[in-house]
Formats: sequence, C-alpha cells, structure tokens
Amino acid sequence: MLTNALRTLSVLLIAAGVFAASALGAERVALVIGNSAYKNATELPNPRNDASDIAGVLEKLGFEVILGIDQDKPGMDGKVREFAEKAQEAKVALFFYAGHGMQVNGKNYLIPIDAKLETTTALDFEVVDSDQIMSYMSSSERTGIVLLDACRDNPLSRSFRSKIKSRTGAVESNGLATRTGADPNLLIAFATAPGETALDGAGRNSPFTKALLKFLPTKNREFRSVLTLVKKDVQEQTSTGQIPWSHDNLTDDLYLNGESGGGVAGDPGAKPPEADPAAARVQAARNAWEAIKDLSKPAVFDTLANQYADTIYGEFARDRAAELRKAATSAPDFTANDGPTEEARKAWQEIKELTVPEVFEALAQQYPGTIYAQFAVKRAKDLRKRVAEVQPDDKKVVERSSARWFVVTGSFPKPQRAKANQRRSEVRNAGYEAVIVDSNDYDNLADGLLVVVIKATTREQAFSIKDRVAGQLGDAYVKEAF
Repeated sequence: MLTNALRTLSVLLIAAGVFAASALGAERVALVIGNSAYKNATELPNPRNDASDIAGVLEKLGFEVILGIDQDKPGMDGKVREFAEKAQEAKVALFFYAGHGMQVNGKNYLIPIDAKLETTTALDFEVVDSDQIMSYMSSSERTGIVLLDACRDNPLSRSFRSKIKSRTGAVESNGLATRTGADPNLLIAFATAPGETALDGAGRNSPFTKALLKFLPTKNREFRSVLTLVKKDVQEQTSTGQIPWSHDNLTDDLYLNGESGGGVAGDPGAKPPEADPAAARVQAARNAWEAIKDLSKPAVFDTLANQYADTIYGEFARDRAAELRKAATSAPDFTANDGPTEEARKAWQEIKELTVPEVFEALAQQYPGTIYAQFAVKRAKDLRKRVAEVQPDDKKVVERSSARWFVVTGSFPKPQRAKANQRRSEVRNAGYEAVIVDSNDYDNLADGLLVVVIKATTREQAFSIKDRVAGQLGDAYVKEAF
C-alpha cells in the first residue's frame, strides 16, 4: 500500500513540475507512436525507446501526450482518432512517429506492426496515411508540428513497392516523399532527405531522435532554429551519411520552451513558470539520464534509478538496467557475489569522464562508504565549482566554458573520403569515438577538408586524450571547436 501511495505521489510531483500542465494540457497535445515489434517485417530495436523518450520530453514541455507503443492497425487508428478530437481545441498539435514507413506514388504511409502488405488493397486497409493525420493538424487556428523518424530501410515495403509497380505502374523510391501543397501553420521534419533511408541507430535511440531529445528542451530558441541544431547534430553523428530535412508554412515564430520576450509558446504574454522544487528535481534527473543513457553498465543505471526513483527518468534507468542484464547472458556485468565496492567500481569506470554532477551525486548516494563514493563526491563538487565560476554577464567566459574541444587525428581533402573513413576506423578500433567533420563548419580549421576528430568536453580532457592517441597512433593535436 505504501509503495502504491509513493508511486501516486511521484506521478503528482512530476505533473506539478511540467509548466503547470493542468493549465497548458488543453493547449498542447501530442500523438507519439513508436513501432518496433513488427510481425511480418524487420523488427526495429529503437522506435519504442524513441517514442517513450520523446513522450517524456514533451510532457515536460507542457504537452498532453497520447502515447502508443507497438501499435497494430486498430490501435493506431484509435490513437489517431483520439488525437484528432483533442487537436481541435489545441493551440499546438504535434505528431511524432518512429517505425517503418514507405511512400507509394508520392504519398507517405506509416506501417502498423501487423501489416502484411501482400496485396494492392493493403494501402486501404493495413497502413495509415500520414496525410490524413496532418489534415487534422493543419489550421489557421493552431500550429502543427510533424516529426517523422520513419525512413528506415524495410524489406517488406520494398517487396510491396515492386508489386505495386508491376500492377499499377506507380513510381516508387526509398524513404519518404515530400508533402506538396501549402498546409497552413504546419511544419514537417523528416529524419533524412526525401527518398533516402535513415539509420535506426546503434544505441538506445536513432540519430534523429537522439538529436531531438538533446535540443527540444532548449530554452528561448525558435523551433526552426532548434531543427537546425538537430540537423547539424545528426550529420555529425553519421559523418554526413544522414541529413534531416524539413519544410514549413508557419506564419509566426514558434517556441516550445519560452521565448526571448519571456513568454511561453502559444501565449507570448504569459510569464515564465515559477521555480518549483519538483520541477528542479525532474530536471536534475533528466540531466543525469541524458548523460548516461548510451552507457552499457547496469550498475550505472541502478544509481540513477535509486536516486531519482520518483521521476520518469528513474523508471527509464530501472528498465535500462534490466535490459542490459538480460542481454549480458554470456558475460554478465556482475553477479550476486559482487559486493557494493565492486559494483561502485564498475559504475565509476563507466562515468568518470562525464561532466554532469547529478550522475556523480547519484553514485555517491547509491554506494556510500566506498572509495568510489568519495571520488564521486569530489568530482561533483569540482564540476559545480567550475560552473559557479562562470560569470553570466561575461560573454567570453560563458563561451569558453561551454566550448567543445577536438582532438584532431587526421585531415584529408574532400575527394579523399575513403581515406578519411579508413582513418576514422583505425581510431575507433583503438578504442576512441572518432567522427568526421567538415572543416568549413569551423572557423579554426582550414577550409575544404574532412577532419577526423575525437570530441572532448573540456580542455583538460582534450589534452589527456591527445596524449594517449599520439602514443598509440602517432601525431594528434588539440583544437577548440568554435
């Protein structure tokens, strides 16, 4: 009974910290669907994670979220109908979809998990027409946002497209099609360019969703500018192998998390929400989750799950720890014989290079009395001191404190992409997360080059990485990534 009461209380606390959700819920509504468990097509590992994580962020931004995970055709139809009814009263309506999708004769269709696509009638009875969903969102009285992470390569749709072409003469291609026409107040963002396929991703989320999760909460930034950050981030993640694309017919600026004038999206004259302890706690949990969600040690997620058990991110962490333990059948992360010191050591090894104090504070509380708790307390204090030393009214200091750093491990003319890819593979095989960047995007790199780099958060970290790389692979040098 006590556990149920605490769970109920946690839900209320989370709700209380979401921009006064009771006031904004009717003004913002979102339909979020993630289809992974396909019965007749390639199963996708990430869409269920993508949808769950996006739903959590949108709830924090004041949206009433209609969430559907692994939906069959009746399930998707039901969610769409519920969304269509609620969107009529909303000022902002948002639709996010992750899963298999396809285009047929220039129209886009979203594929439920039970679709077979064996006959030409499948378009009428087995899939969901994305245009129909958008028709419920497009209005001069509301703003519509469509985020489609549905361009994954799908053998089932390839087979279906070949049948359609032979029987009807329809012209098809990979990926999704652009939407023609001028939909009033509608913005559509695709995970990749029209006709291209997007990556599902090797971590918890696809590259597109990972970037959305990173930048959607950005304060005081117009939404189209947020999408520019998303686009650049995806290009970096995929070494320009995937480039998101969007178009819109918005007539006003759109802000999801405040605006430069101090208002809230949909209500320019509203005052920002007052500071709320519950909201601050949820924010701290989110910071910790964002820092660790792509790591691989269950003990790391145990720390967050216990420290922030009353938040949705504690739930995410507990589920992730269970997934990792289930997957580690051949070499489990730890056994019942491991003591708290050994668990703490493994957690510390996984997080010690991070720069989010909440992560270290969570470890310290999870494993009190161990030497690694002492390490974590000191690291958290150092990180908070570094932030406190930044003067908000000194622009140069702020820019320096937030700068990223590059360890440059190779530069190649753009026609020599094969050599750049080979160098990146060599660096990755040595144990470093190397990426390829376009030197034209950075003022302090010579133009016209593909540059293999390892990203670092701080100058000290960059030089430490540089010394190790130079010792293993030869020359390397540090650049500030302005």
